[in-house]
Amino acid sequence: MAFVSFSKSNNTTYVYLKAYHQNDYLDNTYYYLYSFGRIDKAKKEMEKMIQHFDILFPEELEEEGFTHDDLKKWHKRVKYKLLEQTTKNVR
Repeated sequence: MAFVSFSKSNNTTYVYLKAYHQNDYLDNTYYYLYSFGRIDKAKKEMEKMIQHFDILFPEELEEEGFTHDDLKKWHKRVKYKLLEQTTKNVR
């Protein structure tokens, strides 16, 4: 199970793809699968990946079994987060 995660540093939000992993000791852990970079650039890059999936989608994510539909879901989450940040700055 993978999910989009956001990390804020120096007033800049970064986008990561993390995965859930349960080890032998029943500890729940998350690990980074992929870094999309700054949120504004991540949104644009994801849009390009959606349009040209076969060419631009990272090979390591494809090997993990992620699909075009997964990418669309991640993009939607990034888009909403960016919109949320924009509306907070306007207030």
